[in-house]
Amino acid sequence: MSKLNWVVECLISMVTCGLYGIFFWYKIDTNMRKINPYPSKPVLNYWLAFLIGLVTGGIVMWVYYYQVFTAMEEEANKIGINKFYSPIISVLIMFVPFYSFYYLCDYQNTLAEAKGLLR
Repeated sequence: MSKLNWVVECLISMVTCGLYGIFFWYKIDTNMRKINPYPSKPVLNYWLAFLIGLVTGGIVMWVYYYQVFTAMEEEANKIGINKFYSPIISVLIMFVPFYSFYYLCDYQNTLAEAKGLLR
């Protein structure tokens, strides 16, 4: 898994008018499943959540984000990392422009580095 650079991810998303953000979240999902392959609570498939999110006005995506942050928090607690917020606060941070990219990339980079998954 390669290290995520929040500035690059944010700029590409802005240049593509948010279209890259769809694939960025797929990358986050893939990384999360490598970091925590067996979460205690199941996490929706990203593309299924995305498609159902289109029909439900994005509500299912927020549930999906909560599930992702819950799985990441579970793994962080297992390895003794406690510098991140609860899943509910983490989902709310996704409403904050720019900082949301930083927070998400930092969260995944920290967990991946602690587990030795970064190249």
